[in-house]
This record gives sequence, C-alpha cells and structure tokens, in this order.
Amino acid sequence: MKKLTYLLFLAIGVTACSVESIDSTENLLTADMKFKSQSSVTITPPDGVLCAGEELTFSVSVTTDKQFQVQMLNDDLADWDQVHQESQGQTGSKYFNVILAEGENTFRYTNQSGGGWTYYSTTFTGIDCSDCDNSLVVDFVCEETKTATFTFTAVEAGPIVIQGGLSANAEITSQNSNVLESVWHQSTGGPSSVTRWVGEVDACEEVTITIIFTGGNGIGEWTAKRGEDLLGSTDAQECN
Repeated sequence: MKKLTYLLFLAIGVTACSVESIDSTENLLTADMKFKSQSSVTITPPDGVLCAGEELTFSVSVTTDKQFQVQMLNDDLADWDQVHQESQGQTGSKYFNVILAEGENTFRYTNQSGGGWTYYSTTFTGIDCSDCDNSLVVDFVCEETKTATFTFTAVEAGPIVIQGGLSANAEITSQNSNVLESVWHQSTGGPSSVTRWVGEVDACEEVTITIIFTGGNGIGEWTAKRGEDLLGSTDAQECN
C-alpha cells in the first residue's frame, strides 16, 4: 500500500477592512468573519499510511497573536470535537493526537477575532489497514535475463531486514527497492550473490525489491525479519 500523505498549507492575510476567499487547488478556504492580525498555518499529518482506528500524531505549525483551535467533525453527532487548543501568541509546531475514521475526516482551524471565529477546513483520508498481513512473496521470471520481484507487507510499522540469495554464478545487473536500501553485511556477497535490504516500513505499506540478473539457475530462500521475529519467507526456486 502506497504511502498516502497530505500537507495543508494555509496562507492567510486578512485586514480589518476586508474579507477574502482564498482558492487552492486542493481546498476552498472561505473567511467567514474579519480578524485583525495576519496568521499563517500548516497542518501536517504523520508520514506514511493514515490508518483508520489508530491513534495518529498530527502537528499544527502556526504564527498568530490570537487564540486558536483545531477541531474535527464528528459525523455521528454532526458536530465538531475540539482536538487541540492554544492561547494567543503562538509560534511554531504544536502536536495533537487523533483517531481517524475510514474515509474522509474533516478538520477545521479556527482563529478567534473580534468576538467571533473564522473557520478554515480541510480533509484527511483514513485507510483501512486491517486487511493486510505479514507477508513476503516473490514473482520469479526465469529467462536468459532473469527477474525476481519480491513484495512485502507488515501489519505494524517498524524496521525490517529482507535478505536472500541467487544461485551460484548469478551476476546481478540491476537491483532496486521503493523503500529499502541495499547494504553490505558479512553474510552478503560470495558465490550465492546474497543481498540484504534494510529500512523502516509503515503499517500495510507495500514494499518491493526487484533484482535483475544473468547466469545462475534460480533463487535461494529469502526471509523478512524484525529482530528475531520472522515476518515472511519464500522458498528457493530453480529454472529447471
């Protein structure tokens, strides 16, 4: 599952004598009331997949001399829940935890001014991560130029080491991964062309490793581990 990351940048400049609507390619932001000070706000979700039902830490980066809140729409009650509040005179990043529902989750930033509030809203999408498993599979194409494509997912985010080898006399012509890095290890190299891939993965994130090689007669066993825990493995495969 690919990472889904949304970044909202709100650049707000409104004077006491005017009310403006600000258009964005991602959001339509409408100022409902006047306020006197200039403010700039950035609401940022955590990196990686936004899994519904899990507690996630968002941040709001703000420079304002007014009191502000971040609120989240409660669809069941058709009302707003306050998820963060700060007093006036705030600069920098403030953090708050929320649990997203599956699908669209609407947030709004509210800025106090002149006895009222001005509202700016945006949405983040919660993803159902409950249907993924700890899994490592391989698609092996054995021709004159051979291709082994490994696909891995983990139920929980964290570090991962994926390692395995090719048969003797194989020569790797290219190798890459969308998430992990290939690193040297005392167990890598040698006649079996063992490679080792390490990195941090998100929950239910689809990780791929593609190795193209010539020579040899197949691939060996591969494993995916987190510490001593085996999260997936594939069997050796021969070309004939």
